[in-house]
Amino acid sequence: MTAPPISLVPSFHSSKPGRLFSTTPAICRQSNGSESSAAISASSSQEAMPSSLSTSADASEIAMQLESSESSYPLIIQLTQTLLEKLHGGALFSNNPEKISQTLQAVVHANASESVMQALSASAVPWWAVIGGAAIALRLLLTVPLYIRQQRAVGAAEKLRVVSATWMHAIRRSLKLELQAKGKSVSEADMQKMVQRRVSRKHHELMLKENCHPIEMFLLPLVQMPLWVSMSCAIRHLCGRPIWFLDDPSAAIPRAIGITWEGLGWFKNLADIDPFYVLPVVTGSLHLVNFAVTRWTHGLGFGFTAGSAVSGSTFSRVLSFAFTGLGYTMPFVIAGVSLFQPTALVYYWSVSAAFSLLQSILFSKAKVRLALRLPALSKARS
Repeated sequence: MTAPPISLVPSFHSSKPGRLFSTTPAICRQSNGSESSAAISASSSQEAMPSSLSTSADASEIAMQLESSESSYPLIIQLTQTLLEKLHGGALFSNNPEKISQTLQAVVHANASESVMQALSASAVPWWAVIGGAAIALRLLLTVPLYIRQQRAVGAAEKLRVVSATWMHAIRRSLKLELQAKGKSVSEADMQKMVQRRVSRKHHELMLKENCHPIEMFLLPLVQMPLWVSMSCAIRHLCGRPIWFLDDPSAAIPRAIGITWEGLGWFKNLADIDPFYVLPVVTGSLHLVNFAVTRWTHGLGFGFTAGSAVSGSTFSRVLSFAFTGLGYTMPFVIAGVSLFQPTALVYYWSVSAAFSLLQSILFSKAKVRLALRLPALSKARS
């Protein structure tokens, strides 16, 4: 008996209240694990995808289906899950080994005219490699360039701050001459305000010219947070786990095929929690070490009263103490939350944290910072 053909083009729908979308025109898994005959009949009525479909046409179809989807999920979450599923394989929601074998054989019999997207869609990339590779790729392509840009902006802003401090005397003299020419006189307090306004305006103009506006300081977290949330939501969906602020808790979310056995080492089942709780401990430890290394490389030490916390106003000392306490507390919170998350999600967090730690160590080297034209740290290592 010949198995029904497997479509490699994702189909977006909202028939399940807790499902973002699925690549299941061929095979759909119900909550009891059986195949849905309705989904199979729907698949047979669809047109077959030409083998010569180009990468741009495939991407355009995905975009159109995303737009026409009735799902209310944010687009970035939908797109993230689509890319993860595309990287892994085509028939993601079939628990039939025969159909999985047919999908994998598509690579062997692929001809030269098939697109790169089709080859990826039918590849046998295990889920541990897809998830870990996605974490590293996001760090390399987004986090590292943004960090370099942010550090350069910090260095430029510090230089401008020193330069602007030398303007006070010259601007004061120029302002006095202007007032004398107009026959006006002002009090010392008003003169100081006028000088400060001119210095601030000049400083702001130079910051815009040198691309070191204060908004640059927030660029990295503004990009990181949406990506972190979208990746976490997409991975939870792939593991069949609902998202508390988006999904109906009673809805049955099908798991991606292979997610229960394409793990690594002791965590073969990526949809379940770590059986030995190793990854949660590793993830929390990596965040803790990363925070400590960051403080050390910036000359702040490991304690609560080290570095700049011992000087300044009372408010600055309290603020520094609070941020330091938060930095030392969050790794334990992350480790605690990880105890109840699917292994795939904790694995993604751990790979991302490991990359972040290596990045902190690498960028603390004086030679690296000099080669990348980054400002020197107070305790940069050679």
